[in-house]
Amino acid sequence: MQPFVIDPWSDVEQRYNELVTLHGIDFLTPMLWLTQSIVDQGAAKKLVAFTSMHELVITAAPISSEPDWLRVSVGPLGTVRIAHRKSWAATEGDVVIRPVDEILPLFWRFVIEKWGARPARDLA
Repeated sequence: MQPFVIDPWSDVEQRYNELVTLHGIDFLTPMLWLTQSIVDQGAAKKLVAFTSMHELVITAAPISSEPDWLRVSVGPLGTVRIAHRKSWAATEGDVVIRPVDEILPLFWRFVIEKWGARPARDLA
């Protein structure tokens, strides 16, 4: 049994778009960029996600019985935090905090390293 309900990428993108454009929560703009990148780079079938408040929790598809996952969040101070866990019960493993303008290359570096899923084009 998977530990969460998967949100379709179109729903996740729409949710972040509404939070940014309709509600003026501008610090979430990098999360919108991220969801758009996942769709634009053809990774929507390789990765699945759900949102938890303002965080995005992502794992590889199909979901294994003990999936590892990434938790991506941005803060109002202009940083992005990506944390990797080897299972739902594990404590955080790799954690990187960078300026939000690094969200896409940082995210894709984690995805390539952890799951081997590559973007359709080089984003570095």
